[in-house]
Amino acid sequence: MKIAMVTYGREAGGAARAASRLATALHDVATPVDMYTADGIFSGSGERIEGISSSTRLAWKLKSKAASSLMRLQRSGNPTLHSPAFLSNNLAERLNRSDADIVNLHWVAGELMSIEDIGRISKPIVWTMHDSWAFSGSEHHQADDGDCRFSEGYHASNKGPRHRGADLDRWVWARKRRAWLRPMNIVTPGEWLASRAARSALMKSWPISVIPNPIPLKIYRPRAKLFARARFRLDAGTPYVMFSAAGSSNENKGWAYFAQAMTLLKRQGNAAVAVLLGGGGRDFSDYDFPHIAFDSLNGDEDMSLLYSAVDAVCVPSRVETFPQMATEALACATPVVAFRSSGLKDVVSHRETGFLASPFECEELANGIAWTLEPRNLPILSRNAERFAAREWSESVIASQYHSLFESLL
Repeated sequence: MKIAMVTYGREAGGAARAASRLATALHDVATPVDMYTADGIFSGSGERIEGISSSTRLAWKLKSKAASSLMRLQRSGNPTLHSPAFLSNNLAERLNRSDADIVNLHWVAGELMSIEDIGRISKPIVWTMHDSWAFSGSEHHQADDGDCRFSEGYHASNKGPRHRGADLDRWVWARKRRAWLRPMNIVTPGEWLASRAARSALMKSWPISVIPNPIPLKIYRPRAKLFARARFRLDAGTPYVMFSAAGSSNENKGWAYFAQAMTLLKRQGNAAVAVLLGGGGRDFSDYDFPHIAFDSLNGDEDMSLLYSAVDAVCVPSRVETFPQMATEALACATPVVAFRSSGLKDVVSHRETGFLASPFECEELANGIAWTLEPRNLPILSRNAERFAAREWSESVIASQYHSLFESLL
């Protein structure tokens, strides 16, 4: 049995990393994988099988710009990424001619494949979803809980009140309904996304499985805290709370919520210090809470050490499918504080491996951070987190579940 995995990238972004980790996990259990990406074809071990020419690379860039230009015709009021997937290429034909038995789609936006290309794949398809795009219009996530076009169908009468210009969401959804006549096998990493796919007008009758994304536990594992703190010159006795995407303009990541929560903690006399990842070189002097800022780190090893160095990780996003920052932290025995929303409910067990605050209450988020850092709670949460990650997200466990699914389709 051989798998053709299709994903836009291998390293940049959570979906790309999840796909690469799955390819490695399958390779380790002797399931051959060829990864088809915008940067060429790679084996499950990461070896480059085939590169791409400079002209092909230029074509990808031009396609991406064309898609962005097209999406400017629509102003839906939804700030999430939108992808029209309207430019065709020969990838479907290559997949059909390949020696692969099953095609495993992952994140295929960026004009990697058009909607019609996907419909032309003749082999059995397993689609591992990392967001809501496959069963939505052009949007990768809905604007809010009241945005139900994905479940009702995209009609002229149910556009959002802030929608202006062309209804490209409706156009994209209608093309999916015409092109995807054969049900595909859907895999979601958590129950939240599975429930939305099952509610969708497009895929509600398709087979859906829930299989989490794997975590490489040989890398993401607990390290001695004093050693990890020495690596980053952190004080041995200070409580630290980590946040990624510091200062980001992406409202979904929740920087404003985190900043307000940390400000509340300082005013309450809490000694917690924020570790801001991705904030190196930025000016945070306007924020009234103690902090240390780092640039992006160099690879998984440093990330694992930083998770072990801090006491908790805060992931206050509005929408996450299966956030790897949270799963990686838990694998390093570091509790996670987040809102009780979207896929975060699948990752964090309230008061067992972290704390889930009511969406989107900053005061409760601050209380959750304070509760997690209490000396009587932190050791228990840390032990639970490590055990949960080892039981649920190990590469061997996830590879076995995928292997069983693939075999059932043959």
